[in-house]
Amino acid sequence: MDLQIKTFRIQSEADERALNEFLVGKIVRHWDTTLSASSGEDSASAWNVFLAYEIRMNGDDRQSGARNSRQDHAAAPQARRTRDARRNDAPQERREARPVREKAPREEYQPQIPEKDLPLYEAVRKWRNARARDERVKPFELFNNKTLETLITTKPNNATDLKASVPEMEPRLWERYGNELLGFMEAAGTAGGQSDAALPTPSPESVAATN
Repeated sequence: MDLQIKTFRIQSEADERALNEFLVGKIVRHWDTTLSASSGEDSASAWNVFLAYEIRMNGDDRQSGARNSRQDHAAAPQARRTRDARRNDAPQERREARPVREKAPREEYQPQIPEKDLPLYEAVRKWRNARARDERVKPFELFNNKTLETLITTKPNNATDLKASVPEMEPRLWERYGNELLGFMEAAGTAGGQSDAALPTPSPESVAATN
């Protein structure tokens, strides 16, 4: 059979398909590739594929056909490598980095109470949070901040009024901590507010009133 020579220039997937279609029915005896660098900004790099081949004849024996089939398949990985190399040579699109959004600072809650009652508010709030941690519950399960503001503003001085002011407090929590809370209110009624530096001690009468 006569040995024939052909050169392909691969710049796109369409060129690769044309090469693969051409290889059908051919026996590749030799092949080689070279990379042609781009000559300008508008031109892309290309692979030149050199083929030395013969036309497959129906009378080829089985052994020759198997050998030639392996040679045909050898050109396919090279075509894939050609495509990968071309993609690597192509300039990558630059993605603009998204600006990082800074979280707005969380505004501190300002209770709606007279300024003179702020020390008492803070003392009761810290006491509530500490007791909630002891019980492993959320602070609002004793009473929420709105209820706390009402307590500080009205300062109920007996167990009945105090219990009515904290309806969200469960009975078990009231039985355990109601006397301590009443101690705050009694101290506030007599001293006009307490600093959080020293917590008031409930009186014996307060203990009896909550039982």
